[in-house]
Amino acid sequence: MSAAPVGRSPLATQGPVVWGGRTSADVPDSLDDWSTSRSGLHRRLREAGSLVVLDALSFPWQVLDADERALPTCVALPDDLDATSLGQLLGVPLLTHLTPYDRLVGPRREVRAALQEEWHLPPTVWAEAPPSPADALPPGARGAKLRHLQLSSALVEEARAATADVSEAGARIHVRGDASAHRSALVRAFGATAAVTGPELDDPPSPHVVAVVLPDGADADEVAAQALSAREVLHPGGRVVLAAHVVTAPGGPANISTSACVEALSRGFGTMVHVDRLRSLRLVGEPWSRVVVMTLTSLWPRPE
Repeated sequence: MSAAPVGRSPLATQGPVVWGGRTSADVPDSLDDWSTSRSGLHRRLREAGSLVVLDALSFPWQVLDADERALPTCVALPDDLDATSLGQLLGVPLLTHLTPYDRLVGPRREVRAALQEEWHLPPTVWAEAPPSPADALPPGARGAKLRHLQLSSALVEEARAATADVSEAGARIHVRGDASAHRSALVRAFGATAAVTGPELDDPPSPHVVAVVLPDGADADEVAAQALSAREVLHPGGRVVLAAHVVTAPGGPANISTSACVEALSRGFGTMVHVDRLRSLRLVGEPWSRVVVMTLTSLWPRPE
């Protein structure tokens, strides 16, 4: 079972740490690299509920650990750089780590579009400049981001196991459903040379793995439909890594049981599927395990 990042209360609700950098003189109580040591930055981040970066180019992204990466983060991008320059400077240290619970403020519309296409950013990541950058972060972002990262970690772990006989650089992974929001984590794990394709491809090359995350409240028909969709692109021996909610939260949408989920998957594959692994996942802030993560092998004889 994937654990929450350690070293802090998982759902800390303290206020944001604000990095002003070269603008710190104009931003009260903000940090910069002149007055803040690395140890001082880590100490402040351990107590923070979020991170606001007003000067992205001076922030020491490379020193952030896993706990600090789990903070909901709002970053103001400079307006005077084009998408290529921003990608070169901030692509690996920042853009590949963004989740639907982080926010970017600015820049120009055409730069946003280029960054979105190149780095496969979550569509929700863009925000207009609010009175305070911390206001751009959605309510409950701390817990939601931790749960998102847990699912990302589980998908990466299962995808690696499912492609153990394939070089990571040559792995072909196709994301479907809510797994699209975890695409950057898979790209980061498998490397830029791996083919991590998304729903924009109607007919992708036959992948080694189809990764699927079903929304909370998905019914048996939706599970079967995702299985059928995966069946159509996988060759025999290809794998499906699927995460699904199988326990209904109080007041939440109804979920099917684990056995009903497996039955729906079998129906979608015309019974030509084998369940290799199944494990439960307890998400941060929830009193019990509500998610199962499964790896299945397709036995469907896909025509050439």
